[in-house]
Amino acid sequence: MLDLEKANKALKQSEQRYRELVDNANCAVIVIEPTGYLSFVNPKFCEMMGYTMEEVKKLHLSKLVHPEELAMVTENFKKKLSGQQTPKSYKVRALTKRGDAIYVDYDSAVIKRKGRIVGIQAVISDITERKKAEEAVRESEEKYRMLFENANDVILYVNKYGKIIDINKRVEDIFCYKRDEVVGKNFVELGVLRPKNIPRIVKLFQNSIEGKEIINILELEVKNKNGKMLPIEASTRVIKRNGKIVGTMNILRDISKRKKAEEEVKAKSQFLESLIEQSPLPTFVIDSEGIVVMANKAFLKAYNVPKKEAVLGMNALTEPANVRQGVVKYIKEALSGKIVETPEIEFISPYENKKTVTKSRLFPIFDTANTLTNVVVMHEDITERQRAKDKIKASLKEKEALLREIHHRVKNNLQIISSLLNLQSQYIKGKQVLHVFKESQNRIKSMALIHEKLYQSKDLARIDFAEYVRSLVADLFRSYKTDSVLITLKTNIDDVFLGIDTAIPCGLIINELVSNSLKYAFPEDRQGEIHIDLHSEKEGKFTLVVSDSGVGFPKDLDFRNTESLGLQLICTLVDQLQGTVGLDRTGGTKFTITFTEPKDKQGG
Repeated sequence: MLDLEKANKALKQSEQRYRELVDNANCAVIVIEPTGYLSFVNPKFCEMMGYTMEEVKKLHLSKLVHPEELAMVTENFKKKLSGQQTPKSYKVRALTKRGDAIYVDYDSAVIKRKGRIVGIQAVISDITERKKAEEAVRESEEKYRMLFENANDVILYVNKYGKIIDINKRVEDIFCYKRDEVVGKNFVELGVLRPKNIPRIVKLFQNSIEGKEIINILELEVKNKNGKMLPIEASTRVIKRNGKIVGTMNILRDISKRKKAEEEVKAKSQFLESLIEQSPLPTFVIDSEGIVVMANKAFLKAYNVPKKEAVLGMNALTEPANVRQGVVKYIKEALSGKIVETPEIEFISPYENKKTVTKSRLFPIFDTANTLTNVVVMHEDITERQRAKDKIKASLKEKEALLREIHHRVKNNLQIISSLLNLQSQYIKGKQVLHVFKESQNRIKSMALIHEKLYQSKDLARIDFAEYVRSLVADLFRSYKTDSVLITLKTNIDDVFLGIDTAIPCGLIINELVSNSLKYAFPEDRQGEIHIDLHSEKEGKFTLVVSDSGVGFPKDLDFRNTESLGLQLICTLVDQLQGTVGLDRTGGTKFTITFTEPKDKQGG
């Protein structure tokens, strides 16, 4: 009896310790009845799944498993109850009370009583964070592998013994090797390195493994599988595990295209330097900061520079002579990327007291990336040209003064002739002869007026025709003693300038037509108007219209076939202008003359 009591007491103590152990466990512990309902859970289960102890009494296993994995869990549960072999533990997604899915490690065992399975006990561990970490590691490894495989450069891992552990597929494109031909071999044994470079490369590798030196960037030539030499750029990073160097990661970049581009740039640069050096024009080159990096022989000779070193390294933006003579602004403009041509500048060399007149052209130079690298400055000494230009200007000024004097004297001579005719007319008794003298005098005056306008004009070859017509008609009105109250003059003349060869015939034509109107169009103090219109058309053509509102031109008179000297003169002058003349007799008299000034006589 005493032994039984001791046994029961020991059993209770054992159950108590088991209970305490389960209640304080860090893992969820559950007991599942054959029906699938939970008969026991510890506090950790409630904390993990969000249920209360009361809610657990009615909780079925199916409510705790993710739908996608419920069939597998149910099948294993049934097998375990029937005593069949199933995995002792497996990972599964569980559902909390809120419906959140968590990853758990499910470890189960059967409960037997008297040799019969009466339930299943399971220990559940929340491995969600570990699962997320594993997923993150897996994703990271996948991304890294993708970058590794799709990199434009060859990437290879070498262990501390020089054995190639892994290499990406770019090795096939650049070195023409398959991955299987490379992995597992020592990098020295591949045969890609030039024999003379092997000791150096091995030494650098050993220094990297020993942590003495890291190869940042190294350029060398290697040989691919087909024997072709390739320029590459290599960089190395050490790989550490637990703080110890276990190998290196090496990146090999094919720089064939870059080298070719560099060679092309170098060749172009040498070609440009040769052109600049051989140029007869004084030339220097500055960099993007304005520093002189080159000066040719012609420059040194032109400005008596003792040697190149005297100008090389000089800042063209701050050099006193450039600042003083105002050329810095042109240099800055060229440095902004523009082609610049300077005006004429007086330049005094700092190496000799010699003044020259120069014009400069500045050309920006760009590299393949369209970045400005240099500016070429070419001087042109135009001192002698400027002197010749000044002489020509002086000579032209003299000739201009002489031409003005000629026009002035021609005008005076014509006025003398007009005065002589006027004196001679005083001895003439016949009205007809006197009339002829007066008409001749007016014609001479019209020509004299043109020469007067020419020597008064800035342009000695052309006259302002509108101003000329106003002066000419005013003289005619005075000559014929016309009453401006009775006869009104109206002009509409474009702002045109005519050369002397065109102006004189036009002036004489206007003189004849206006004179005819004043003489015949308005008898017995009849009132009326005289119109003069001159308009410039396209391609140097002009239209001159002289009309009056008088009695009209005789209907039976053909102006092209008449004994009238004035009308004959008009037709002759129109032919001289290679023009046409038409007459409109309706509403008075209207003459329309069209002509074209020769192109070599046209002005701006």
